[in-house]
Amino acid sequence: MRKVNFLKSMALLMVGAVLTLGSCNKDDDGGDDPIDLKKVGCHITGSATSDMDLMLDAKQVVEPSSDYATKVERDGMWYGIHYLSVGSLSFSEVTDDGENAIGAINVSEVTQDAEAGEAFTYDAGTLVTDGNETAYSVKAAGLYYIMLDNSTDKFWVMPIKNIEIQATGDKATEVSATADAATFEVKGVNIKSGFKVRLNTAWKFVLEDVAWNESDKEGFADDHVRPVISYGGSTSALTAEGNDITVENGGKLLDFAFNWVTGEKGIAGLTIATSEGEDLPKTDWSVIKLETVGAGVSSENPGAIADPTWGWGNVLFSNNNTGVPVKSGDVYTYTWDSVIFEASTGGANAWRVVDEERKKNVNYSHLDVDNSSANVIDVDPSNGDRNMEFAEKGTYKIVIVIDSANEDATVMTITEI
Repeated sequence: MRKVNFLKSMALLMVGAVLTLGSCNKDDDGGDDPIDLKKVGCHITGSATSDMDLMLDAKQVVEPSSDYATKVERDGMWYGIHYLSVGSLSFSEVTDDGENAIGAINVSEVTQDAEAGEAFTYDAGTLVTDGNETAYSVKAAGLYYIMLDNSTDKFWVMPIKNIEIQATGDKATEVSATADAATFEVKGVNIKSGFKVRLNTAWKFVLEDVAWNESDKEGFADDHVRPVISYGGSTSALTAEGNDITVENGGKLLDFAFNWVTGEKGIAGLTIATSEGEDLPKTDWSVIKLETVGAGVSSENPGAIADPTWGWGNVLFSNNNTGVPVKSGDVYTYTWDSVIFEASTGGANAWRVVDEERKKNVNYSHLDVDNSSANVIDVDPSNGDRNMEFAEKGTYKIVIVIDSANEDATVMTITEI
C-alpha cells in the first residue's frame, strides 16, 4: 500500500494554474464542446456532495504546541468548509499530469477536550493510492470542516455542530443548511467586549501525531502541530490571526446570525450579522473571580499555582488570592497588592488577566498608561490578545476597576512597589 505525496503541486493553485481534463471537439454546427477545467489541487466529490466538485484550497494556520502566540500557514496543509450529505466522499489530486484518485483508510473517531470549552469529535484518517481507493463515509448531513496535510498524508473531517462566541460562551446552532448556504443562530447575547469565534467551542485541533515543520518557522523542532479553528478579525472578514471582533450593542442584547455561503475559500465563506434585542442587564461581577495568568507570573509569588486550564505559566487570584472584588454601587475593584513578575524575554514571559472561565480578557488595551509603570510592555499590539511583559523583574501592584453601569468599562493600573 502506497501513501500519497499529496498535493505536491498545490502551490500552482495560487497562480491560477488549471488542467484540461476533457478534449475540445468540434460539433457538426461548428461550435465547441465545453472543456472540463479543474484547478490544480485537492478535490472532493461523491454522493455526499451531490457529485459536485469541491476544493480544499484554503491555507491552514497552525500553532506549535509550546507557543500559542506563534501562528503560521503550514506548507501543504489545506482545508475547506463545505456542506455534505449522507453518502460517500472521494478525494482526488489534480496535477499537471492528470487526476489521481485518493483512498481514505484507517478512519477513526477522535474526541478532543483539550483547547476547547467542551469536548468535540471529528474523524481522522490516512490518504493512500493503492489501486483500490476507498471513499470516506459521511454519516450525517451538515456543514463540515475538512482538512488534510501533505507531509503526513493525514486528513480530518469535523462536523460543525456550533459556532461559539468565546467572550460569553453563547453557542449558535444550525437553523438551516444546504449545499449553497447555511445559517447558525443564537439570540439574546450579552456582549460588552471584543470576542473570538470558535468552531465547536475549540481554539484548535491538538494533533500530537503531526510534527511541526521547521521550514514554516524554526525553533519548534520538538513540537507537534495545532491547527487553529478560532477566529478574530471583523464580522465580514474572519481570520485566524485577527484581533478581537467588535460589534456595537446599542445598549441591547444582540441576536447573532453566522451565515455561510459556498464558493469562498475556507473561513472566508462565514460572516456575522447582528440585530438588537432587549435591554442589556448589568453584570454582577461579585461572583466572577479574576486571576493573573502566564509565564510572566513568577512561581515565587505566595499562593501561585501552575495554570490548570492552558498550562501557561502560573495563576494568582486577586484580593488576597480570593479573586472576589470589592463592590461599591455598580463599580467593582480587583486588587493584587503585591505580584512578582519575571523580566521580558521577547514574549516568552507574557501574561494577562482572565476570569476562571477564560471569557473575560484584561490586557494592555485596558491599561491606564499615564498612571502605570513604564516597565509594562505591550507584547503583541497587532494581536487581539494584547499580552503584557515587564522590562524588569520586580514586584508590582495591579488594580482593575470595572463599571457595570457603563457596559463593563474596564481600566487597569499597574504600579511598581
